[in-house]
Amino acid sequence: MFILWRGYGWLTPVIAFVAMVGVQILTVVTMGAEFARQSEIPMVLSIIAASVLVGLFGLKVNRNRKRLIDPENGEEHITPSHSLFFIPIQYWGIILPLVMFTGKTLSDSQKAHDIAAIQSAAIGDRYYIDVTKVLADKETKFKYSVMKLV
Repeated sequence: MFILWRGYGWLTPVIAFVAMVGVQILTVVTMGAEFARQSEIPMVLSIIAASVLVGLFGLKVNRNRKRLIDPENGEEHITPSHSLFFIPIQYWGIILPLVMFTGKTLSDSQKAHDIAAIQSAAIGDRYYIDVTKVLADKETKFKYSVMKLV
């Protein structure tokens, strides 16, 4: 996959990543590691902080676009905006939380579906198991296994 940017567009994922990690670290330091691991609040705050910082950065750098006039033919040119994947940086402040919260919602939906499937287990069901997680302290020859209810 190619990452296409113009100007300071490459800073968009960098700013988002640094903001999200910074909020997570701040949460662990102030509230404790257990709170950060169990609560949804740090993730939500980190997404909001990342989107606000990206949006403000995009507004700042794209506000200073210059109008240039070609002296030969008098045509007016505007310097290109700073963008990532042809989208100006300030709009990533809106796109980022939409994508992240949609991904979180889909992940939660899949977890709920998995729990419902396990709770309604029936004879003949097959479950695929990652043995390395079940037997963490044992050396296993095979990484995955299948369990069938009989």
